[in-house]
Amino acid sequence: MITILLLSGISHANASYFWATLETGSIDVDGSTADLSGFGLGYTGGVGNFYASTEGLFSTIDIDGFEFDANGTGITFGYSFTDLAEGGVILGLTYADATVSGYGISVNDSETRASLSYGKFSGEGLDYVIGLSEGTVSGGGFYSFTDSLTFVFTTSFDEDGSNVGIGLGYKF
Repeated sequence: MITILLLSGISHANASYFWATLETGSIDVDGSTADLSGFGLGYTGGVGNFYASTEGLFSTIDIDGFEFDANGTGITFGYSFTDLAEGGVILGLTYADATVSGYGISVNDSETRASLSYGKFSGEGLDYVIGLSEGTVSGGGFYSFTDSLTFVFTTSFDEDGSNVGIGLGYKF
């Protein structure tokens, strides 16, 4: 019975992507702007009405000439009332965790929050997701050059900063 349920989800197989990006951006640290640079690794995809995304960001923040390690993870699970191959509104739950460390200092913050997104994952043309979660707007675009090689663009911004990522992915 479980196999039948799993295969019924696969019969609606839309598109999923493993990806890597180079990331750049800036964040507000106590009124000063700090530069961020690094890389991200992630998975994003939709199957039928279900959406999932996870990302790890490994970066360096330069604050007035001092460099700190900044690492973060995010996991989102969502549900759309329409098949994501045709596009639909996604109601989701996101968990995010970030740590900044260096010079004997380590600061960690994590939170779980609701998210509202719109996405399309058909595997044909441009697949994308754009969402809002407690003041943070984020998005990603996936365009396949071949059956599997994909150009990836990610971004997020809020009142404390912004970042952009460009990279390559594998569509399956």
